Amino acid sequence: TYATGYIDKAAVFNGSSSSINLGSTNQFASNQVSVSFWVKPASVTTNQVLLGNGNGGSFGDGDNDIFLRNDGYIGYELGQSSSIYEAKYSTTTQLTASSWHHITLTYDSSLGTNITKVYVNGVEQSLSATYAAGGTFSGNIFIGTLDYYIGTRNLSGQEFDGSIDQVRIFDRALDSGEVTQLYNE
Repeated sequence: TYATGYIDKAAVFNGSSSSINLGSTNQFASNQVSVSFWVKPASVTTNQVLLGNGNGGSFGDGDNDIFLRNDGYIGYELGQSSSIYEAKYSTTTQLTASSWHHITLTYDSSLGTNITKVYVNGVEQSLSATYAAGGTFSGNIFIGTLDYYIGTRNLSGQEFDGSIDQVRIFDRALDSGEVTQLYNE
């Protein structure tokens, strides 16, 4: 369903059986990508996938998820193979229930270190690793290798409860000025 969003209308997710499937187009298999959206969680007490294609198994499928942790921080998982993957979360800004927050994740493998950046409300976040294996994640990130979803991932569990608006996927890494511009629209 749809309701009043941050800008015009937003998709509303019920936390159990609603999602939007963007399909498996493999449009974004790139060494640079950005994802930007507005999110309004109904609660911040459970882990909830905001966007993703993770299948819960091996990371070898190019799994990637952006999620809201049960403590209100934004996290992400990237998988390159079953032996090279990482998961990190923001440690700067905690999201609150029933409020709109702007989220942007950028990925640029050419940076060598700090290849992934997370912005909340236009501010770059400090990141902390929850786990990593097999060395440094590098190379292409895949959006659309598996079905890519808004409000869940390619596996039941951790569905989002709240509203998501203005999802945008870019085939390049946005810089901080572009992220600020999106936030201020």
